[in-house]
Parts: sequence; C-alpha cells; structure tokens
Amino acid sequence: MICPTYLFAKQFAMNSNRDAYFYMLTYQSNIFGSLNWDDHGDVVHGADMAFVFGHPLRDPKSYTETDYDFSIDVMQMWTNFATNGKPHHEWSNLLDRDSDNLVSNVKDLNPDQRSRFHPG
Repeated sequence: MICPTYLFAKQFAMNSNRDAYFYMLTYQSNIFGSLNWDDHGDVVHGADMAFVFGHPLRDPKSYTETDYDFSIDVMQMWTNFATNGKPHHEWSNLLDRDSDNLVSNVKDLNPDQRSRFHPG
C-alpha cells in the first residue's frame, strides 16, 4: 500500500504553480530488518528519517557502508531542496506539465538506483 501522501502531492502539483517532487524509499537497511519492524520485508513508514538525519554517520558500526553512503546522498538531497527548492538537478517535477497526460514522476530512492538521484 502506498501512503495517501502521494495523492496529496499529486493534488498539490495539479492545483499549484509551484514545483513538487516525490520519492518512494524502496531500500531497506539491514538494521531495520533486524528490528523485525515488518514481517513482509517492506520498507516501513518513516524509515527514510534515519538517512535524512545521518544515523549511519553517527553509529557506523550498526550500519553498512551502503547505508553510510546512502545517508550522505539523502542528506545532500534534502539540503539541496531546502537551499534552492530542488532536490537534484536531474530530478523531474512530480507532474510533467509539458505532457498532455500529466505523467507522474516518482523517484525511486534506493542505493541500487544511486546514479538516478546521486547529488554529486
């Protein structure tokens, strides 16, 4: 199930002249799996906050190198958005207003897709 946040973001994008960006975290760190938060292997709501606030940098022994690098990228993405209103120069708006179909652009936030969102 995808959180109703997507529907809210889509409505905002359709009814606003402001840019809107959206991502869905599909990466589950081993640390979350070891906590038995989800029996189905899905990423739990709010799991991105560990990466946003740099938990892997503060406690590197509990996280993998992938988690560490991913956290740096996610922190940079959020910093870019707070600073200039865009998470990354290659990140498309949620809705492509140039298209007749209003195509949704949802970013897959996963280190396996790193080249697609890497801010560096």
